[in-house]
Amino acid sequence: PPEAVEACASIGRALEALENRRGRKHRRRGPLVLDLLLLRALDKDCERGTKIQIKDPSFLRFAWRHASAAYGYVLLKACGLLPGVHIRSSIQRLDELGIRERCGDVDVFFENFRDKKTLDGTPKCYVCRDGDRVVLSIRGTADIFDALTDVLCEAVPFLNGEAHSGMLKAADRCLAATEASILEALDSAPRKCDLVITGHSMGGGCAILAAMRLDELRRRHDAKGPGSRLADRLYKGQHHIRCVAFSPPPVATVACRASRRCSLASVCRGEDVVPSLSLRSVANLLRSLDVLDASLEVGRRARLVALDTVKTDAVDEVRSKLGAQLSRLRDDFHGDDHPARLVVPGGLVRLGQEHHVFDDKPPVIRVRDASVSDHTLMSVDASIEALAEHYVVD
Repeated sequence: PPEAVEACASIGRALEALENRRGRKHRRRGPLVLDLLLLRALDKDCERGTKIQIKDPSFLRFAWRHASAAYGYVLLKACGLLPGVHIRSSIQRLDELGIRERCGDVDVFFENFRDKKTLDGTPKCYVCRDGDRVVLSIRGTADIFDALTDVLCEAVPFLNGEAHSGMLKAADRCLAATEASILEALDSAPRKCDLVITGHSMGGGCAILAAMRLDELRRRHDAKGPGSRLADRLYKGQHHIRCVAFSPPPVATVACRASRRCSLASVCRGEDVVPSLSLRSVANLLRSLDVLDASLEVGRRARLVALDTVKTDAVDEVRSKLGAQLSRLRDDFHGDDHPARLVVPGGLVRLGQEHHVFDDKPPVIRVRDASVSDHTLMSVDASIEALAEHYVVD
């Protein structure tokens, strides 16, 4: 299909730039887009995981409403998530109005949507009390400063393993900025209320790391620094931390684990590529493309790509010949549990078609299924609303 060719060409240009930076020793025999299209054909029959059932779709919907509300009035309005016309008012007042329209009658204790101080890397976020829950919602990538957080993707020490450096720094700064407001919100909430931390995309990654940081501080009674007072309050008040991340990227290694009093859940729509996107997964994708380039002549690759549309056995033959080698490369040379591999802590659930829900395997970029459109606010919102309505009990 033309859209597949265009998408693979776009990915190919980005990978060419990465290959140039890593100093490729041998000149590629064919265009990178050709190998991507062939890899797309070989990915046709790969499985996504096992079917599961969402235990609490109403809470998932609750968390999503707050995660999306963190984008502010202007972006929500542009995405069609705020119907109706609103009276003229200051933009800050409209941001609070957007939160209340998405989430109901909540008490907002903090928001920094228009705060220029966030140029230091503190993500846009807000704190509110929604019934018997206190919510910290962190915005995803929406400007150049968020993009800088995304690209600072080297791994740095965290807990017993490593984490995405840019998002870990953003999570710590978010806790420092919101700690006093969360404490104030907890004072106004019922005893033993939950602290819900949520976000979409980059905000989801930061939410996971912020929840794990608080969980770590809560277990260390002598801890100091951002979040330490809040962690002490959570420990003494026996508050649970519930984190729901939507379409987060891989942010920590498997050695980073939360305690039982910290619940981590991550959800994405369909074939969203972001939860599979890390330096390591891109490097493994490049190795797979090297195998195709070295194993097959350019003419044969071109014929295989063309034959894929008519479903011949030729592609199956190549899959049986190179499949094991490609799987080892793309699943990582050292296996899924290698300490340097970034994953989505707590696992990932993919919302499929017809309300099917899949427990996903560790991050692997599958070219055939990699989708950017599944990452948008509108797409995720449609899936969450459909899932919630499907599981409504009369």
